[in-house]
Amino acid sequence: MKNKSKPFRLSFDNLLEDADIILGMDTREACYLGGYYGHFVRQRTSACKKQKNRFMLLTHLHMKKGRYHILSINRAGEIKYHDRRLNQYHTEHPINIVKSNYKINLFSPAQVFYMGYLASSHLIEKNNSSIHTSPTHLTLVS
Repeated sequence: MKNKSKPFRLSFDNLLEDADIILGMDTREACYLGGYYGHFVRQRTSACKKQKNRFMLLTHLHMKKGRYHILSINRAGEIKYHDRRLNQYHTEHPINIVKSNYKINLFSPAQVFYMGYLASSHLIEKNNSSIHTSPTHLTLVS
């Protein structure tokens, strides 16, 4: 963390409950941490639905930080966000946002944490779906 000389350990659950830690991070660090958290949650699939609500609460509590603000996520997994300075709305996939150093720095660290989570979740789902490339056969039994 910035301005801290001593490293410390926290579980992901404790990290989500203390939003000040995430807000104190650099946006790139928050993104990486969100990505790691996405891998962690996917290993514990039962926790996945619970965490989504915690993330949305975390991102909406800190709406005043950053030039861009996440508004919604559509069914294709794209994020709709608002540029407050230009009063424009944009829709983009979280992976494209995460790859752009310029764009990612215009969001708050809490929202970038969430985007890292979404991007890693999408990459995991994409890899899992590519494993099952053989077509399934339908067998009719009479």
